[in-house]
Order: sequence, then structure tokens, then C-alpha cells
Amino acid sequence: MLSARTAQCWRGADMVCLGLMEQNVIPAPDLHRLIDKSHEGKWAAISADHRHLVAVNDELIALEREVRGQAVTLFKVMPSDVGYAPLTDTRRSL
Repeated sequence: MLSARTAQCWRGADMVCLGLMEQNVIPAPDLHRLIDKSHEGKWAAISADHRHLVAVNDELIALEREVRGQAVTLFKVMPSDVGYAPLTDTRRSL
């Protein structure tokens, strides 16, 4: 869901609003030094500053338990030859 400010920006297409939105963009971390082929297809947790690999697990629930209470970013490590991240596994129903 869009915030009220973001929704206003979209409606107005105002350069000032676009500038505000750009200020909130988080730069993509350089994960090449943390992630390698052995992590592909697994869930990973990196530190909030994106400098350290905290944990890796095959299952998201297990990873969440492992890092509970820590300031981390969780994500699925995609194969290096994949240029997109699917939203869901098509074998499962939403």
C-alpha cells in the first residue's frame, strides 16, 4: 500500500515529490563479497549495515528463528544467471 505522500506524488507527478522519493531509496548492497554459489536457492540474513552475512538456511522459518531479535535483512539468494526474483512458487497456492 502506498503512503499518502507517495500517492500524492504519483497523482501530481511533481518533481519535488520525485526528489523526496529518491531520498528514500536504499542503495543496493554489494553482496558479491558475502554470497557465493553455495548460497544459491537458500535464504540469507545480512547485517543491517549490509557488511556481514549473519546466517543462511534452506527454510525461511528456520532462518527467522535463528536471527530473531537481530537487526538483519532477509532475502532469497537467486542463482547468478537469473535476472528476476519471482513473487511466489507457482506450485503453491496463495
